[in-house]
Amino acid sequence: MSGVVWKTSPYDDQSTSFALMGEGFGQSPFIVREVGGNGQESIAVPYLIAAGTQSVKGLNLLSGEVIDIVEFADAERIFASFAERFVTVEINGQDIYFLKESQGVTTLRVQPMFAGEGKDIPLEDPVVAGPIKIGERICLYAKNTLYVLENGHIRPHQISGGFNAWVAPTDADGLHPHFGRMPVLVRGESAYIPGSRGSSPGFLFVAFQNNSLNFAFLPCNGDVSYTQDLEGRLLLARSGEITVYEHTTPRVVRRDGQLSPRGIPYYSNPLTVGSTMTPGGAHSLRFYGDAGVRDYSLATVRGFVEIVGFSSIAGAFVFMHLDDNSHLGITVWDT
Repeated sequence: MSGVVWKTSPYDDQSTSFALMGEGFGQSPFIVREVGGNGQESIAVPYLIAAGTQSVKGLNLLSGEVIDIVEFADAERIFASFAERFVTVEINGQDIYFLKESQGVTTLRVQPMFAGEGKDIPLEDPVVAGPIKIGERICLYAKNTLYVLENGHIRPHQISGGFNAWVAPTDADGLHPHFGRMPVLVRGESAYIPGSRGSSPGFLFVAFQNNSLNFAFLPCNGDVSYTQDLEGRLLLARSGEITVYEHTTPRVVRRDGQLSPRGIPYYSNPLTVGSTMTPGGAHSLRFYGDAGVRDYSLATVRGFVEIVGFSSIAGAFVFMHLDDNSHLGITVWDT
């Protein structure tokens, strides 16, 4: 992986190289956050922050400058590949959080973004995923445990009821997450962790409330693709319907016998987008809106393999997809 960051406009017909992060980057999700107060900038600046196997870097999205946040010797390594487990970087204030390994010990690294010494917090469980930020809390999770960073210490919360969380791609079964993102969905003080209880796939709903931690299991029967809507709510596509969750309460936003679980949906009232499959196997996007229902055949998209995502930008609706050469394609409609 060369770690090239590309930029594009929904109104351009090609992308251009914006910055180079280096080898070892691009194998796990990056984050984009506004960061300020480093002594040089008086206002918050958007940074893309990403981890490679030996270093963490930040890309100033206004200037294009790449800064080295931290770099490790070969004896240490950062968990920075989805091929191994679900890992990413996270930030709280001006501290960067990520998982690393040194001498066989897995640690949560707390690294100041601009200046200062970092700190390694050893973890008892060597197989964890994350970190994720739920509210203002930095969290990690293992198969049966949610770990919360509190006052510099890791506090474990056992998950009862036989739930097993997805920690690595080999665990994923029955639920199809948003391509290229952490499978955990966070909304404010709550999160949805995918996994299974017994033979039933579903989500563990985690909610912090009044200094207490609450769990609830949400079963999902059948094949399901999932993502978040623009308000951060859990959004599911299953055979015949698209459903949005308000915390643990489901609400069907569209029923249609031709709706398929193949591909993540989109929902922002009044527009809903789902995938349909004909008996002959033809795959289309179906748009539901004030003007009625219309289809866009994915047979017209050369080499189409997978839906990556949807976005609404500057009066345009953007559809991103992956082709059979692992290239990202973008289709744009004016709204």
